[in-house]
Amino acid sequence: MKRKTLLIAAAAALTLSACGNTKTQETTTPVPSAVETTAAEPAAEESIVETTMAEATKTLECTMDEMKDFMFTVVDADKNAYVFPIDEKKPVDLTGIQVGDKIVVTYTDELDLYDTFQGEILSVVKAK
Repeated sequence: MKRKTLLIAAAAALTLSACGNTKTQETTTPVPSAVETTAAEPAAEESIVETTMAEATKTLECTMDEMKDFMFTVVDADKNAYVFPIDEKKPVDLTGIQVGDKIVVTYTDELDLYDTFQGEILSVVKAK
């Protein structure tokens, strides 16, 4: 039993002494310069995001598949279904639109078949 305890203590001592050698290598890496360069760029990134959002409106010609108080589902020409959540703070005007109508949805951001839509719905109108 004493032999096992002695072996465990020796292994722990070797492990701790091996960790002590890596501290000298960590102090030689130039981490502060990378932090300084990224801290100076947020203002430029914000202006790029604002101009990109203004230009990133997209449209989808589709068929209204399902309408509820909190969301609506559309199907495009390739039979892909997309769910658009309706935000209580900025409701979408769906008056005059019924299930089965051909519509055009104008939105921002990207559509995804599997992930929740994170963009903004700008308009929903009947297709001409």
